[in-house]
Amino acid sequence: MPDIDFVMTYPCYFLLTEGGNPESVTSEGDRCVCLFTDRDLVESFYKEKYGDNFRSRAINVLTFESKEALINTLCAWEPQLSAQDVSCVAIDATPGRLVGRVLIRDFLDEIKRQP
Repeated sequence: MPDIDFVMTYPCYFLLTEGGNPESVTSEGDRCVCLFTDRDLVESFYKEKYGDNFRSRAINVLTFESKEALINTLCAWEPQLSAQDVSCVAIDATPGRLVGRVLIRDFLDEIKRQP
């Protein structure tokens, strides 16, 4: 997996499935929870993945205005994500394409260090 070389910006977003769970993708065998840095990227991902269903369903997102909120949520979700074999965070994912990803624990360690 690539080294972490970014500064997380806020707000950021998790796209939620109809069941209220965070959307995930698989990249090179790793299941990844999708985190987006821009609301337009959330909508682009949704349109590409679900196509015409976009017109008939609201896009549900969980918005994080601060790193503390993101850290608290990911820490709370980590056991459930792990039980579902989701081990990574994919930032600004695009369906069907190779995505940059980082282990959830490494991602959390990195954003905790950031201002």
